[in-house]
Amino acid sequence: EDPSNPFRFDPLGTETKWTIESNGRIVPRFYVWATALASEPIGENQFYAARALEDLYRQERARPEYLPFIKTMTVRAYQSVLDNFPDAVSYLADGVTFFPLNILAYDAIVELGETPTGGWVVVTSEEGDRVLIKNEL
Repeated sequence: EDPSNPFRFDPLGTETKWTIESNGRIVPRFYVWATALASEPIGENQFYAARALEDLYRQERARPEYLPFIKTMTVRAYQSVLDNFPDAVSYLADGVTFFPLNILAYDAIVELGETPTGGWVVVTSEEGDRVLIKNEL
C-alpha cells in the first residue's frame, strides 16, 4: 500500500524490474531483481541480481571492507544460475529473440578471477556459437 513501493501494482515486478534495470542505478537494480527472485525463483531473476551485484563490486559502490564479501556474493549468485537454472534464458526487447544465461554466468565467474564449479565446459556449436555443457564424466 506504500505509494513509494514500485511493486504495489506489480507484485512480481514483471514490468517494474525492466524499468529499474534500464535506469542504470545499481542499488535499486539489485533490490528489484532480488525481490523478483524471491517472488518468482527463475534463472532470469537470479542472473540479473548477480549482474547488479557484480556492478556494485566493480564500481566499488560499497565501503572497501565490504567489497570482498560482495565479490563472493556475486560469484555465488552467478554459480546459482549454473547450479539451479542451467537452462534459463532472457529475451531482447523484441520479446522474441532469446539468449542463454548459463554461458554469461560462467564467463562472469571467470572474469572475476574465479573458477565455476559443477563440471561445466565451454564448447563451440556447429553454428560457431560458444555453448556451455555439463561434463557428466
